[in-house]
Amino acid sequence: LFGKAISEEFRAKGCFVLLGPDVEIVRAPLSGRTFESLSGEDPYLGSQLAAAYVREVHQHGLIATAKHWLNNEQENNRQELNVEVSDRAQQEIYLPPFKAAIEAGAGAVMCSYNKVYGDYACENDKLLNKLLREDLNFKGFVVSDWGAVHSGAKSANNGLNVEMPEAKYFQNLGDVSDSTVDKLAKGVLSAVYAAGQFHGKGPQLKWQWPPPFYQDTTSDEHRSVARRIITEGAVLLKNEGVLPLKAGAKVMMLGKACMSGQDPSLGQGNAYSAGGSGFVSTTRTVSPLKGLQALLGEAAVGWGEGAPAA
Repeated sequence: LFGKAISEEFRAKGCFVLLGPDVEIVRAPLSGRTFESLSGEDPYLGSQLAAAYVREVHQHGLIATAKHWLNNEQENNRQELNVEVSDRAQQEIYLPPFKAAIEAGAGAVMCSYNKVYGDYACENDKLLNKLLREDLNFKGFVVSDWGAVHSGAKSANNGLNVEMPEAKYFQNLGDVSDSTVDKLAKGVLSAVYAAGQFHGKGPQLKWQWPPPFYQDTTSDEHRSVARRIITEGAVLLKNEGVLPLKAGAKVMMLGKACMSGQDPSLGQGNAYSAGGSGFVSTTRTVSPLKGLQALLGEAAVGWGEGAPAA
């Protein structure tokens, strides 16, 4: 249901490439991108979810993009961070969700900001050629995260197909052979062909202004899917007879996020939808405080600002 709903909205927006799923393993629980990851801490779980998601996206004529390749496990200093990982850990922990996504039909992989083994991920021969193309048999294209490219020739020669968001370095590749350019272009065209987009399977929209991707393409059906996923995906770690709440129960909620998810200090994001490129604004959010008050009555639910971290 999740992949189907997202694919339908992307098609309605006229998008041919979906920049997901995020399948990296969560190693730092406070990392700012953990809310996007399908894998959580479990490579097996990530593999199962990634494969199902990608298959659904592919059926809708879109190119799925597995990200972020590779070892992008924290946001702090991600532009300078260098990660050293043993080959066994790579194969057993970090690669399985990507492998499953690729085998399910992911046509693109997004390389990350960080360095791995001393080289930036988007110009890293071991990552892009040895691990990705040789070990995982990837035939599609590698697209950079936005602004993650640091060179033209080195990135192209080591396997980067597409620089985003613009050709800052790829506009003048310098010492890159025609055969290498042909091989990089082949990766892009192969993904487009495999998704059926050369044969009309992709979105069929007339281009107009404003572009269709500015439109709100959600629906009541999709909102119902989101609600179901949130509910069924919640895990109750401990319950000592408190839940479900009994009639007449009194509840005290602490923390400003109970009252509102809006916080200027979060920048592009809020407490309910996280932040960054994965943030989606909505006018339909009900705060936990208002939700419980609607269920139990305002007199039964109290609120206090509490500690800043709450």
